[in-house]
Amino acid sequence: MSAQSLAPRFVVVASEPAHAGDRTASVTLSAMWLASMMLALAALAPDVAGSLSALASSRAEEREGAERWLAAHLAVDDFERLASFLPNAELPNAELEPRARLALALGGDDRHFDLARRLALGSEVAVRDCGVRAVRAIVERWLGGSDGPPVTDAAPTPVAGEARQPLRLELAGASLEELVDLLARRGGLGGGALAGGDAVPLCIDLGLAADAELPRAEPELRTGAWGELVAATARRFGARHWLYGNGETRAFAVLARIGVAEPRSATEWILLRTKAALDSPDVGERERAARAVAAVGFAPAIELLAERFRLDGDVAALSGLTLAAARGRVAPALCTVDAARALVRRAEAALARGGSRARFVAAECGRALAGLGDTTDGARPLDVLGESLERCTDEQLAWRLRVATLARAASAPLDQAARAALANPAPSVERAAVAAAGFAYLVAATPGPLGRVEAAAPRALLAAEMQRGRGVTFVEAWARAGLDVPREWREPALATDVALAVFDAEWRAERPDDALVDRFIALVRADLEAVEERIDLWRRRGRLEAVNALLDAAKKRATDAGPRDVLDRLDARLARIDDARAEALLARFSAPPNVDWLAVGGLAGSQVGARAREALVVALGSLASDAAPSDPLGRGIERAWTVLRSRGDRAAADAFLGEVRDALRAAKRTRFLEALASRAWPLAPATRPLDLRLQDLPDGF
Repeated sequence: MSAQSLAPRFVVVASEPAHAGDRTASVTLSAMWLASMMLALAALAPDVAGSLSALASSRAEEREGAERWLAAHLAVDDFERLASFLPNAELPNAELEPRARLALALGGDDRHFDLARRLALGSEVAVRDCGVRAVRAIVERWLGGSDGPPVTDAAPTPVAGEARQPLRLELAGASLEELVDLLARRGGLGGGALAGGDAVPLCIDLGLAADAELPRAEPELRTGAWGELVAATARRFGARHWLYGNGETRAFAVLARIGVAEPRSATEWILLRTKAALDSPDVGERERAARAVAAVGFAPAIELLAERFRLDGDVAALSGLTLAAARGRVAPALCTVDAARALVRRAEAALARGGSRARFVAAECGRALAGLGDTTDGARPLDVLGESLERCTDEQLAWRLRVATLARAASAPLDQAARAALANPAPSVERAAVAAAGFAYLVAATPGPLGRVEAAAPRALLAAEMQRGRGVTFVEAWARAGLDVPREWREPALATDVALAVFDAEWRAERPDDALVDRFIALVRADLEAVEERIDLWRRRGRLEAVNALLDAAKKRATDAGPRDVLDRLDARLARIDDARAEALLARFSAPPNVDWLAVGGLAGSQVGARAREALVVALGSLASDAAPSDPLGRGIERAWTVLRSRGDRAAADAFLGEVRDALRAAKRTRFLEALASRAWPLAPATRPLDLRLQDLPDGF
């Protein structure tokens, strides 16, 4: 009989009791009757024990109802009851349906992950089997497909298909965790993306020294698709790597120590790492495991870290939550004022300790803070950035200003600190860095032009930002704020890229004056390739006519042979050569020993184009065995191919590439042939490698 069938059915008849005593007795009897009915209903209502027993019922509807009830009502507190039930579950007809239904009940909802993982770690075989099946169901729902063995030690293939644009990454002078973090956050730009567009999660497994760093002695620049850079990073640090996932909707990559066997499935990996993150007595191991599970983005495990942090402020859990938030997965537990203060303390403690890892930790905390929103009760966690500023060191104050800039979190105390830093002299690099951070903060906090700003030492500000590798972005921010370029920024000692940014900030008119043209000529002579890259940027920004006017003005101003020669080279590289000059320029730029293959390639679409292309193809026969497409000849061939394509002559471009392929096969130049086969070379301008470090500059760290 159902509880509903026991519900009282009666008709209320309005009548007046004979006297007060009858009324009191009636109310008492009604209360007693109602209480007894409540007890009866409670006795009939489902509970965990009754529902577990009902899983073995002979009636299918009762078994299904019990499964649904358990799925909706089970909690972590029921672990002991389930652990006792599973080994002794009644198995009618020797079937495993009760255990299977319990696994389905647990695996159907992410809320049960903690309970399921505890069962999966149980001592009884039946308990472990049920827990593993439930966890696997949760993991497979997250993966969007079946869970199986990982792909190991091969360059992970981009999940969303072939990479559209190669990436460039400098390995030297960076720690393993810095490189992995950069590949994880920015990898989607070069093919390391899921079908939905998110970057493929990438983590460092237990046993690898995350802070291991390669020496800065020699540059180690790597170019390729995301998966190739992951493989190159793993090899360089003596690690191996594997990829879990179904290759379509969800996957994650793991870098691990050589000699460590990979877990057989994503389910096993997640179980083992979550256990270490929550249960290991060693705080270092807990932190490494917490960062690993947070890095792969598995939400149920991240929620367990959040719960641990809420309960006891566990530093290992906070480290994992920080990493997850810095990569865009912010746990609600972090969106509180107390959690924001904990992140500030973590970052500033790292800066106070110093060392090679300090800035990485501070930047990670900064990105995590920038992802926090306001709370439901109206509190603003990021207001903590303006607290106790008087206690901050210069480095800590600069960090707070950069976080506020990234988060667009203006406040009166920070505004005052930023203006004070700009107005005060800058006796040290550290103080100048604060002033530069203050300037960036004010630009972000002020809609429209910044207007009047009191900057006491603009030379020191630029020097401080150049030391951080951010000179160009600082000059560009200055120009966007509508400020005049300081005279002292025009000094010839500036690096060419910064000097070009300064030039760009002052170059407003379509017809530049003679002084500006003379500065441009000096820049071309100092670094032709840097100027060429900047011109490519100007063209992509729609300034083609202005660029041509500038180049024409430079040709008129250049009277000496030296400037005219370098401007002719620039014209040839940019395919700005008229037929009358093409013959002489081809002879000049293809003559040994100072052949300019980029200039020869730029002539590929001119009157002498056929001879220019032939010179490039013939030169392939004398290539050194270790030559690469990034060498001058390879870049010249790429330039010729792009010039033909830009002119709309795809037939000629394809024919030229066919001749190049035949010459490479005859010369047996493997590196070129591999690049050609993988479409990594030649590349059109729109698909030139993206420098991952440059993509990170707008963050300010």
